[in-house]
Amino acid sequence: MSGVSTLRRNPVARCLAFPGYQTGTVLAAAGIPKILRHLTMLAYKARMTTDMTNQSTFRPSDQKWRIILPRRHWETACRGLLLPIPGSPEHEIAAVGKLRPWKDRNRCEFLVSDVGIERLPDFQMAHPYTRWIVIRCGEDLRLEETWQRLRPRPSQVVAVVLLDPRRMESCQVELFQDGSVQPMGGLDIIGSGMYSLQPVEGSPAESAVDVTNDDNNRYSRLVGALGARVTRQLQSATVTIVGLGRNGSVMASNFAALGVAHLRLIDNDILLPHNLDAMPGLSADSVGKLKTLAVAERLRAFRPNILISQIERTTQDSLEILQRRSDLLVTCVDNDAARFAVSQVAVGRNMVHLDVATDLVEQGNATRLIGDIRLIVPGDGCVCCIGGVDDQSQALYEYSAPVGAMSRGQRRTWNEQRRGSLVTLNGMIVNTAIQHWLDLLGGSLRTSVWTKLSWPSGQSPHFDTVEWIDGEGCRFCRP
Repeated sequence: MSGVSTLRRNPVARCLAFPGYQTGTVLAAAGIPKILRHLTMLAYKARMTTDMTNQSTFRPSDQKWRIILPRRHWETACRGLLLPIPGSPEHEIAAVGKLRPWKDRNRCEFLVSDVGIERLPDFQMAHPYTRWIVIRCGEDLRLEETWQRLRPRPSQVVAVVLLDPRRMESCQVELFQDGSVQPMGGLDIIGSGMYSLQPVEGSPAESAVDVTNDDNNRYSRLVGALGARVTRQLQSATVTIVGLGRNGSVMASNFAALGVAHLRLIDNDILLPHNLDAMPGLSADSVGKLKTLAVAERLRAFRPNILISQIERTTQDSLEILQRRSDLLVTCVDNDAARFAVSQVAVGRNMVHLDVATDLVEQGNATRLIGDIRLIVPGDGCVCCIGGVDDQSQALYEYSAPVGAMSRGQRRTWNEQRRGSLVTLNGMIVNTAIQHWLDLLGGSLRTSVWTKLSWPSGQSPHFDTVEWIDGEGCRFCRP
């Protein structure tokens, strides 16, 4: 089953434990499918990013840095700043966290973690090679005065964010790097509401098409259902989907219908005749094409203005696409190693992860429909601690077994693992998953959520939803 873990031989742990290995060679020797090798190498690269960036020097560039802050840390900062430590003057209190830089050809980001409330630090007393974010809140705070009090060393990297409780939609933000102060692009809060704070004197936030001026009324009903703000978020959103089978293709179709600006599609499988019954809009002429190509052609015909990036068969393409900033990372896969790899990217890059799976289970002469949805917000956990695996012993064995070790049991084909697939079940689970994300964008859903469906034949469906599962102590997301 896609959502209930049936972990195959997982070389990710070996790559993380022995970074000196030639990763691609190891995975190829282990007989791992090509796309899984791509994603596994990406998980390794995401985990090793912190170590690699600590050895690099980040120079100012024409592109301004942005701060990526999980909502959980943002709320920690706001609570602490609005309710200061007893006996401490308001101007002496700050939210302080760690920064981790990330650069690619399109973006320069600082990822924030480990935010806590403390007295305003003096960085002359801190380690010379460290990166910090300092957030203060007050009506008359000034950047110049803050830098004078922080006294950062030339070798340190410090970002300062000053909030005015009268204007919480914007902020004063600057970066100290290489011994000088430079402006920043703003702050993105990842989680409920998905808000962005722009610099007080900076340009306004980039916006999508003005939904209130929709000439052909294409999105008029969408605006009526979600409101103008969420619709604008959709029209500027980037969604990456890994796996374009029955669930993934329906997911892509519905995101296109919602007006999502940019879809990134990752799958290296070929479309086969038995795929057509559950991939709407595809015809027999599509058989033999890459799934990414077939789905992209149909979506472009449906919405000519949509931007679609599709993976090719090269490793570099898969790595590059998955590492780029996405508003949502989606996995619709039937392999836990691939799911784990994407989850590690989401954890390492502070991105929201949506994992979807369906299954049919035999119960005597009847059939039970199973659905599994995990929407994971940065800071709450990962797929290993939210949902986990069915057989932990087997999963840990396959996860840690060295190359060439005997596997437990025999490898099973898809029809030995599950009875089949139903387009009705796929559509119901996929649409429920998307609605969770829409609720997150709108702010009505404030935490991670895990929803399970159980529907025995002839009975009523039963949904079980658990909100906010803390991954504290998880070796994969809280090392």
